[in-house]
Amino acid sequence: MLARQLEEEEYYEELPRQQVTAHRQHRQYEQNRLIRRRIVKRNNLRSRMAILLIVVSVLAVFITARSSVIAGRGFEIVQMRTEAAKLEAENARLRIANAQLKNPTRVKEIAEQKLGMGVSEQVYFAEGK
Repeated sequence: MLARQLEEEEYYEELPRQQVTAHRQHRQYEQNRLIRRRIVKRNNLRSRMAILLIVVSVLAVFITARSSVIAGRGFEIVQMRTEAAKLEAENARLRIANAQLKNPTRVKEIAEQKLGMGVSEQVYFAEGK
């Protein structure tokens, strides 16, 4: 570093004062330009990372929402299957009860005991002309 400063001083001693000032200004301008480029690159990287973070966050929210909808629908399917099984069992029970109520022996007993009806021993048939 010290050797570089000595070289610059020797270089500047050989040039007229205006050229030295112009050279120093140009060198300062180039350094500032390089610093600005680094800052812009760093800002570009930060903005890209921010955009990437936002995209990943949106995807995570979307996937989570979709999974919750799927889980909810699965729960509804399980409930419907359980309800369908209960209804099928009740339907089978009602069919058995219906068959028991329609039993001819039961109908005959009710007619004889509660209604006082009886079976006729003579049967009459009417014939048409």
